[in-house]
Amino acid sequence: MALSMSASILVVDDQQVAAAVTQSILVRLGFTNTDAVNSAADAIEKIRHRRYDLVFCDWHMPQTDGPELFRQIKLTAGSKRPKFYFLTGDSRWGCMVTARDLGADGLLIKPQRPAELMQRISQTLYLQ
Repeated sequence: MALSMSASILVVDDQQVAAAVTQSILVRLGFTNTDAVNSAADAIEKIRHRRYDLVFCDWHMPQTDGPELFRQIKLTAGSKRPKFYFLTGDSRWGCMVTARDLGADGLLIKPQRPAELMQRISQTLYLQ
């Protein structure tokens, strides 16, 4: 099965520049179907109206952080939830353990490299 460059990808990061950089990397990699939002509330709204194949979400955000957003997505989407990766500058072991325990598909340490994003996307979307 070939990797579809039209896979729908949502980037969630409270830092507008960080979200834009991640989205720009995805576009440069050839992904044509990407959105970026700056809050968990905006992400929930997007997910209500559109099916995403993959979400890259910042761990630390005000109001609703990445782990809580993932919990909400799991509750509302169940087994049809998008694949979900956390993005964080926090390399503490606790984040990695929490991501695993929550059932996330992975965690990437910022700043993420284009090759690393492509590798994770390829692995994740080939497995669907």
